Amino acid sequence: AADLEGAMRGVTQCLRLEPTFSDAHILMAQIYLHDGKHRMAGQSLEQAVSHNFAARDSPTYHVVKAKVLIATQELEEALKILESAMALPGVKSAPHSKAHKPKKGTAEVTLQERVSIYLLLAEVHNKLGHVPEATKIIQDALNAFQGTPEEVRVTI
Repeated sequence: AADLEGAMRGVTQCLRLEPTFSDAHILMAQIYLHDGKHRMAGQSLEQAVSHNFAARDSPTYHVVKAKVLIATQELEEALKILESAMALPGVKSAPHSKAHKPKKGTAEVTLQERVSIYLLLAEVHNKLGHVPEATKIIQDALNAFQGTPEEVRVTI
């Protein structure tokens, strides 16, 4: 079981010391989301962006924002966020490919984040009744992540 209280205490302490640290606000949003507090998660994401507009370029921001929107049944908005996430550098192509050069000051997109974006996008399309689109995204994910440690997430 996750120690949500301990995690929340740690992030709260971090934010007391540096209230403008946007990554801590995104982490707090993840904790709230895990705890089912969707409104609070959304507010934490808003705080992250208010302190650093570039937080919106983070794949983690997109994943958490999409999960909040899915949980609150705002599927069309979740779809927009996830389509925007797919356009982020390093999401469609592997971070070490020639097609991907991260901007200075931006974090590399992790394999887990890439898979999460694909799977959430397929989930939203499916929930909206866009079955052909969902099927294509899963097929693209199977091709993109074949032979990686995350392949099993896509297969399941």
